[in-house]
Amino acid sequence: MLRLSRKGWNNILIFSMFIMIMVFNGLHKRIEFGDVSPTDVPLLPEGELVLTMRLGDIAIERIGQSWRTNPNVDVDAEQLAKLMFRWKGQRAQWHQQDEEAKLMTEGTEPEHFVIVTLAGKSDGAVYTFYPQLERVWVRDQYQQRWLEISKAQLELLIPKPFRP
Repeated sequence: MLRLSRKGWNNILIFSMFIMIMVFNGLHKRIEFGDVSPTDVPLLPEGELVLTMRLGDIAIERIGQSWRTNPNVDVDAEQLAKLMFRWKGQRAQWHQQDEEAKLMTEGTEPEHFVIVTLAGKSDGAVYTFYPQLERVWVRDQYQQRWLEISKAQLELLIPKPFRP
């Protein structure tokens, strides 16, 4: 039997708990699941403040608590606020195994480009949209992932006044 003082046993207990926490924290990254189902994730990073959004040639800019377009588009401030709220609350399916998206979009040009400037970030978040027959693949270059949305979601995110 090991004879340690109370201080020695406390140190062993503390270090063993620290090792267990590190093992359990990193364990989920090492486990390979065979058939991973898509995960529902927000399109824009949560908690980030959007300053501008570029939909093709049209920029939507934050002015205090409201929004404006540059060049001017025939859309009122309430519609712009609803559009930005939709973008902020939009969720998409994230496929952790994105080989299917790569194969489906290989050699095709994206139909829409969206660049979002977030407060405190030097680079803009770039989203490219690749509509397919049943779904739309979205390449989120900011977080390096492929997302899947429906055609109805695409209509909500990029309405007719902002389409080329």
